[in-house]
Amino acid sequence: MTTGTYIIGFIRYRPWLFALNCLCWGLFHSAPIFLGLITKAIFDTLSGKASAEFGLWTLLALLVVTTGARLGVMRVGIHAWSTFLYTIEALMRRNMLEWLVQGPGSRRLKDSPSEAVNRFRDDVEDVMHLVESGTDASGFLVSLVISVIIMANIAPEMTLVALAPLAVISYFSYRMGGRMRKYRRAHREATGRVTSFIGETFNAVGTVKVSAAEERMMSHFSKLNEQRRGAALKDTLGRELINSVNENMANIGIGIVLLLASEAMRTGSFTVGDFALFVIYMGRISGSMRFVGNMISEYRRAGVSVERMNDLLQNAPQQKLMEHAPVYLHDTLPEVPRITRGTRHKLYTLEGVGLGYHHPGTERGIADVSLRVRRGSFTVITGRIGAGKTTLLKVLLGLLPRDTGEIYWNGKLGDGPRHLHVAAANGLHAADPTAVQRYPAGQYHPGPTNARRPSGRSVAPCGDGA
Repeated sequence: MTTGTYIIGFIRYRPWLFALNCLCWGLFHSAPIFLGLITKAIFDTLSGKASAEFGLWTLLALLVVTTGARLGVMRVGIHAWSTFLYTIEALMRRNMLEWLVQGPGSRRLKDSPSEAVNRFRDDVEDVMHLVESGTDASGFLVSLVISVIIMANIAPEMTLVALAPLAVISYFSYRMGGRMRKYRRAHREATGRVTSFIGETFNAVGTVKVSAAEERMMSHFSKLNEQRRGAALKDTLGRELINSVNENMANIGIGIVLLLASEAMRTGSFTVGDFALFVIYMGRISGSMRFVGNMISEYRRAGVSVERMNDLLQNAPQQKLMEHAPVYLHDTLPEVPRITRGTRHKLYTLEGVGLGYHHPGTERGIADVSLRVRRGSFTVITGRIGAGKTTLLKVLLGLLPRDTGEIYWNGKLGDGPRHLHVAAANGLHAADPTAVQRYPAGQYHPGPTNARRPSGRSVAPCGDGA
């Protein structure tokens, strides 16, 4: 599915609200057309070139009324856009979160939770920047077409010169689109690596201290930050280069038109009012030129964001990201269903047989681990740092897809995370590795499988082969 297909899907969630935004911002961006005509009439009246249809004070009153109406439309448009913005952002985040926690099968994040937060925040915002441009597009298009028609009726040659830079801007933005897409992806991935590293560091403070790895951690963090700085610099430089070319080409067009207009005024074929109208309309045309270039660039960046969000939704239907569902921004929140705990929620036995999992691209993980936990027991899984203790717990909870083995809950074969997540309420925890130092003598026994097990407690070591 293309980026445009997703944008249309989001618009169809609240079509009337999007239409209201297009109407408001269309009127806002089209208002300068009337301001230009009124300004032309004022200057022609002052110079004695105008027909006596409206007096000067009438024209000034129209100017004030038009400006006031434009501000009123802007206020309505801001409220309408804010509502639409937060609604669609909430829809995207709601759909991603729902798939991660309720989708069928094991939901394993492609990267760390910290990196996933970037996709929930930054990538959603990038998509909405493109949608925002879509609401402005109607106003800019109407303003551009009407302005060109009016200017062409006054001076066709000058109008043609004014539009020439638009073709250059469009071509340059199109040629830069692929490069901007690559820069944006590199920037997002570098930012994700930094936030991922920060999150993993906070989760492993005890391990870092025990390993005396503070300096190595900081060195690696500095390296990741340097990579992010370079990627951000390229992304920002490319964006500003496009903006600079767009603005300067538009200004060159304005300068040429003004030179031609000054010559026409000397011959008497161009009035002061015509000159004032061209100055106002050229500003709108130059703004439209920059808008077209920026919108092409935003489309490329939004495409990267859509791909990254879909990467997070592993094995999800393509339309999941834009699936229509209630978001309750203004409505009353539904009541949370109360689950009555029954026999199936109670732990009697939890058994893992031949469990195995290896982290993609590495040889690290667990292999052929079997254990049996009974109700009322206190089980400690021990082993060296990196032996696979946390990996084993995540496999038991269904947070990681096991490569081999079976899990039995109360003697019944588990059917996935929905069946096993009740284990979280029964005391499966990843503990501080320094906890061994706080156990009384004789109650904590890391070592081989025949380690001593005090009454009511069991120790399951996870050694070098795990």
